[in-house]
Order: sequence, then C-alpha cells, then structure tokens
Amino acid sequence: LNLSCDQMKQMQGSFGDREARGRLLEKLESGRCIIVLALGGSATAGHSVHLQPPRNDQEHAFPGNLKRWLDFRFPCGKVGHEVANMGQPARGVNAQVGKVQTL
Repeated sequence: LNLSCDQMKQMQGSFGDREARGRLLEKLESGRCIIVLALGGSATAGHSVHLQPPRNDQEHAFPGNLKRWLDFRFPCGKVGHEVANMGQPARGVNAQVGKVQTL
C-alpha cells in the first residue's frame, strides 16, 4: 500500500485518543481481557468472506480474525478476549451507532 505523506497525516486524526490507546495497550499487556464491539455492514457480518463459493462465514470475517489475533498476541484468561460481531447486512455503521450509545 503506497500512501503519500499527506494521506498518512490525514489518517492520523482517525486513530482516536492517544491516552485511551495507551490505557488499552497497558490493559492488554498486563494480561487483562477486553471486550470489542465490531460494528459494520455485510462484510463485518461475514457475507461473502470466501468468494468460492459465496457464503456467510463469521469465523473468517474481520471480528473473528481480530479475536484470534488478540488471543494470540495478548493472551488472557481461559476464554480469551470477547469480540462481538455486530455486523448487519444491508445496514451500515450509522444505523448501529445509536444502539451503542444506549449501552
């Protein structure tokens, strides 16, 4: 992936709060488990993850891969990290943000 310096600078703003990232990393490195809510549409839900043949596959969708990576890179507890796949086909993130704000 070739990104220009300007493109990389634009991306920096979307990385969120540095202090919050630091606290998250401390938590992970100390062996504590985290809970992640993966919001998104069809791809997050696992639709057509494998195109030959097309099928729905949450295990290989992004949230499943994230859980496996977190459990490998930052092991915690007996069950590991929790990554809730909140992906909903034909609905984008905006439809889900209101639900999360009420949690």
